[in-house]
Amino acid sequence: MPRTIHVLGGGLAGLTAAVFAARAGHDVTLLEHSPCLGGRARSRERNGVIWNMGAHALYNAGAGRAILDELAIPLPGRVADNGGSLAVRGGRLDALPVGFMSMLTTGLLDLAEKLSLGELMAKLPRMSLSALAGQTYGELVATLTPRPRVREVMIAFGRLATYVGDVEPVSAAVVVGQLKLALAAGVTYLDGGWQTLVDGLAQAATEAGVRIELDARVDDLAALRREGPVVLAVPPEVAGALLGRRFEVEPVRAACLDLALDGLPHPRRWFALGIDTPTYFSVHTRYASLAPAGIEVVHAVRYQRGPDDTERDRRELERLLDLVQPGWRERVVEERFLPSIAVAQSRPDGRPGVDQGGGIYLAGDWVGDEGSLADAALASGREAARLLAAPAIAEREAA
Repeated sequence: MPRTIHVLGGGLAGLTAAVFAARAGHDVTLLEHSPCLGGRARSRERNGVIWNMGAHALYNAGAGRAILDELAIPLPGRVADNGGSLAVRGGRLDALPVGFMSMLTTGLLDLAEKLSLGELMAKLPRMSLSALAGQTYGELVATLTPRPRVREVMIAFGRLATYVGDVEPVSAAVVVGQLKLALAAGVTYLDGGWQTLVDGLAQAATEAGVRIELDARVDDLAALRREGPVVLAVPPEVAGALLGRRFEVEPVRAACLDLALDGLPHPRRWFALGIDTPTYFSVHTRYASLAPAGIEVVHAVRYQRGPDDTERDRRELERLLDLVQPGWRERVVEERFLPSIAVAQSRPDGRPGVDQGGGIYLAGDWVGDEGSLADAALASGREAARLLAAPAIAEREAA
């Protein structure tokens, strides 16, 4: 039988839950407290340049991509390649060892280290995630190689896959799972930014019959619950306040310096990964339509660990840009510094479950045991809708 369902939160998780629940025949209302949908996935346009909230990419082999394909959400954009990928270590640039030729030519490692890293990268796709249970990524890397510089590269790859600055204590299964996704099919950068994804989900929700209410505040969860189940696709502190409890989750944060440049001083330098510093540089307009012709959108990111230090993070990101794209300051058309954004509301391990009992379900990138980052948001939204449908399915089967 159809049920009355309220979804609180209009980000990726809330929109996904609403679409699947409405397509299952339920009466769904989505309540978003802000004037627009999307949450941290929405993009902003300024002077023709589209800005995501930091660097966003969609894993092509991840749960999120499969869900979006199931919903027939258009995803225009290009898959990133490894061309022009650089490693930053000790204040100098080298080829990032991510392929056969870069492994041969990089000065980052000696011959024995290259062979060790090559063996590790060949092992990764075959690793059983269940066999890694109870082990941290740092422990795994230490057992796989005795070579410090190879371990350093593997830790840097782990940061890149998870956005976690201090990746060594994270579950080995989670990090290796993310690395396997990257190796399997890479990532896609979306034309129009992630607003394209938000708009596609919003259209699918409207077409499925979801009522969307913006600027909607909810203070009385019990009143909604009397009408039917509720999906809380909101940040953990908001869910905790509504439920009268505290969720012990640790957000994943990053400092981002986003630039629109009138061309690149060094046009073939598209990507750089810090090896001895938790940093990342990428030219997203190499793969996605985000700006007028001739304008390049660049993201420099510092994965945060420990206390925030805005001045330090800004200096470190500017040093990274000076190294990878010297002369960038003379090319700046627009810039935006985000000193501490929540890349995800929780580290990718130790998250609460979707079903909280009593007709309350959680969804978001801080919920559930499937996927990380946007994959977790989309997967938990779908799982909430599946659990909502379970009682109706049981009733039909009993009849």
